[in-house]
Amino acid sequence: MLNFPKNNNKDAHTDGKDHDDDIQKFVSPDIHSLSCGDQTRKQGDNAENKDKGKSPIVTITGFKDVNEEFEECINNSINGVNAAGSLVSAAGLNFTNNTNDFHAAGPSNAAMLNLEDLSHNANDVGAEADINNIESIISKVWILVDLPYGKRAIGTKWVYRNKKDEKGIVIRNKARLVAQGHTQEEGIDYEEVFAPVARIEAIRLFLAYASFMGFPVYQMDVKSAFLYGTIKVEVYVCQPPGFEDPEYPDKVYKVVKALYGLHQAPRAWYETLATYLLENRFQRGTIDQTLFIKKQQKDILLVQIYVDDIIFSATNKALCQSFEKLMKDKFQMSLIGELTFFLDLQVKQKKDGIFISQDKYVAEILRKFGLSKGKSASTPIDAEKPLLKDSDGEDVDVHTYTSMIGSLMYLTSSRPDIMFAVCACARFQVTPKLSHLNAVKRIFRYLKGKPCLGLWYPKDSPFDLVAYSDSDYAGASLDKKSTPRGCQFLRCRLISWQCKKQTVVATFSTEAEYVVAASGCAQVLWMQNQLLDYG
Repeated sequence: MLNFPKNNNKDAHTDGKDHDDDIQKFVSPDIHSLSCGDQTRKQGDNAENKDKGKSPIVTITGFKDVNEEFEECINNSINGVNAAGSLVSAAGLNFTNNTNDFHAAGPSNAAMLNLEDLSHNANDVGAEADINNIESIISKVWILVDLPYGKRAIGTKWVYRNKKDEKGIVIRNKARLVAQGHTQEEGIDYEEVFAPVARIEAIRLFLAYASFMGFPVYQMDVKSAFLYGTIKVEVYVCQPPGFEDPEYPDKVYKVVKALYGLHQAPRAWYETLATYLLENRFQRGTIDQTLFIKKQQKDILLVQIYVDDIIFSATNKALCQSFEKLMKDKFQMSLIGELTFFLDLQVKQKKDGIFISQDKYVAEILRKFGLSKGKSASTPIDAEKPLLKDSDGEDVDVHTYTSMIGSLMYLTSSRPDIMFAVCACARFQVTPKLSHLNAVKRIFRYLKGKPCLGLWYPKDSPFDLVAYSDSDYAGASLDKKSTPRGCQFLRCRLISWQCKKQTVVATFSTEAEYVVAASGCAQVLWMQNQLLDYG
């Protein structure tokens, strides 16, 4: 999380010697197994640990958005490490607590590549792995200097998070130093910031194609990915809280690499990775800039990038092995193995197909909003009671309401059955009333009764592209706009679906149908071009 872009910095090094302004300090603000109480203890242990030869300890996650990596904070950290298509029902899971080594190889599969698990080493676990005794393999992350006149330093802070596997078991405690990028000013601290990320439809299409072709999908994380990117403008940050240089407490760091939290960090990382792949005979997708293809005679290797999380698959095992070696030659990698958990999607690769679900996420959001108990509902929305503005209704907390809607929106990545209900409730986020909150709770009660539904992509099914679209006319009671619906299949594999109120007011029903047909055709053309890139 990834898994913090997921989510998302290399090792810090302090040698205890005197420093001049031009002396460079190489650091990685990424610390494993660091609880809140450990920070204070580390400062007292600085002299004892500084001469120990420790291997670099870095981490990575990769969420859809860099900010999502920082979503879960460690509030109850006890130790350094603790153990913590059609809609069908998911098979049961076997939960096993693992407090030490974590293997991300996924399900047992005789045909699976012998890919090395680099998630972490037991020797890397513990409070002694701090910012003072780690030398980064990434040079010149920042340089300790005096703050030039007329410049300002951006603040830094530590962010704590538990990294979990697909079963919800904590596999690593993580602490990461981030820059407070919200204080940056456009045109002064940064210019270009756009970095492409894969659409969720692209991920589903990738998995559907893999299920049809019958080859396994693998995943890998790039440790501290952003620190491989280079900052092109002059940026200064404050020294890490709790790790100020006692010799030069008033100095600041001039950032050379793309520190997490900076606006330009995702773009710098993407450019570094894309350049490296293109130099090694990969081709970028025609439309999807996060898809990279490498063809070798009749074989093909597909690589899909989501910030620092990578999934890849090939018709030939040797291509996957060569890609693994290629990435390890340039970057530090982790979690190399068969794809089981990606962007909160649980992926089960079976002999007869691939199943995608989010039942762990369902349990998580039910627990988050205190709705784990109580009766369930058979449908996500009451079709006979349309949602209205309800101006005279009782007000509810806006923050809670929007948080519930946001959690449900992400769940629609694998649950099209709640799409319409969630979108209907999302229209009232500005001034939600009690009636709207009850409608949202009904969706949660429906999920409680059916937590294990998901998408099934069978192997033995044709691969024809089929699309459906429909629209009502002036169905929205508030503004009389039409609500279109659409879905796109690869025969029986559901790839994408839409349910969004039109931005224009249709004057007659035929116009509403034309609008939704145009939108559906655009989605079909995107899928067609993506499949052409697959070869």
